Amino acid sequence: MMRNKKGSGWLTFFVNHILSMILIVLAVLMLGTVIKGVTDKSISYDVKDLHYNLLATRILDSADCLAYTEPYLGDIVNGNAQGYYRVRAGIIDMDKFGTWADCLGSPSVAAILTLDDFTNGNSATSNPGGATLSSSFKSDYYFVKIYDSGEFHDGIIKISIKGPD
Repeated sequence: MMRNKKGSGWLTFFVNHILSMILIVLAVLMLGTVIKGVTDKSISYDVKDLHYNLLATRILDSADCLAYTEPYLGDIVNGNAQGYYRVRAGIIDMDKFGTWADCLGSPSVAAILTLDDFTNGNSATSNPGGATLSSSFKSDYYFVKIYDSGEFHDGIIKISIKGPD
C-alpha cells in the first residue's frame, strides 16, 4: 500500500528541526546556570559558615569542650571514675564552662558563650580569651540541657565565634 509523501513530511520536519532547536536552547540555558554557580562569589561565605558550624558543634558535643561526660562500665572510687566515659552531646557541663577555650586548639579563633538557664533564671557568660564582639562574629542560638550540681535544667546557649580570616 502506498502512502502520500506530502502529508508525512511535516512530522519529520517538526521532530528533526523544531525539537532539536528547543533542546539546544535548553542546553545553553543550563550551561549558563552552571557557569554562574561556579563563578559565584558566595563560596567563601559558605566556607566561613561551615567553619563556624564545625566549631560550634565541637564546643557543644565534644568531651574536651562543654559536653557532659558520665562514667559507665566502671566504678567511682574516691570520687574519681574508673572505667569508660559516655559523652552526652548537647548537655552542657557547668564545671567545664569556664575552662572550655583550650578545646578549640587555635589561638586565632575567638569565641564568646552566653548561657541562659530557663529553670533558675540564671545567665552566665564565658569569654576566656577576652574577645570583643565585632561585625565579623557569627552568632547562633542552641537549645541545650545544663548539668549543674547533679541536676539537669533546660537552657539556651548563644555561641559567637570569630574564626581566622
